[in-house]
Parts: sequence; C-alpha cells; structure tokens
Amino acid sequence: GMTEEEVKACIHRPTQGKVDERWRSFMKFQIKRARDYFKEAEYGVDCMDPRARWPVWSALILYRQILDAIEKNDYDNFSMRAYVPKAQKLTLLPMALFRAM
Repeated sequence: GMTEEEVKACIHRPTQGKVDERWRSFMKFQIKRARDYFKEAEYGVDCMDPRARWPVWSALILYRQILDAIEKNDYDNFSMRAYVPKAQKLTLLPMALFRAM
C-alpha cells in the first residue's frame, strides 16, 4: 500500500515521517520477512567454523530483539530509536554462546 517513492521520502527525511496504518503494515511485513531470513540463517550457522558461531548467534539474537523494540515502539522508527539496552545485550550473550556450542 505504499509506493517506493513514499518509502524513500520517509527514509531521507525521518523527521517528516508519519506513522499511519500503511506504515505499520509495511513495517510488519518487513519485520516478518527479516524474521524469516533470520530463521533460515540459523540452519547455516552450525556449518560454520566453531570459532565463528558465537558472533553470528549473537547477531541473530540481538537483531531479533531490535525487531521486538520496533514493535514495542508501535513501528515508529521516525521519532523513536529501537535498540537493545546494554544490560539486556549482556544477558543475551551467554544464550548465544550456548547455541554456538
């Protein structure tokens, strides 16, 4: 429901970006797509060199948390920053290490 020009205009002028139902729908689609890619990527992580697995698992887990933050912000990535607090990142790293083993 959005044109490519509308999406580009929001990206290049974030202070003018408007969160409406079309934007929420667009972001929901993109978040679902990202989660699908992350899930698909999981299958390849175990094929990697064992030393490379922990950083990749860390990224997969933390980037998913950023998607959660976008949802919690009601898809408003124009006036709110979606991020994972440092303390939360530190608690997720052991889980990534466990998955890497």
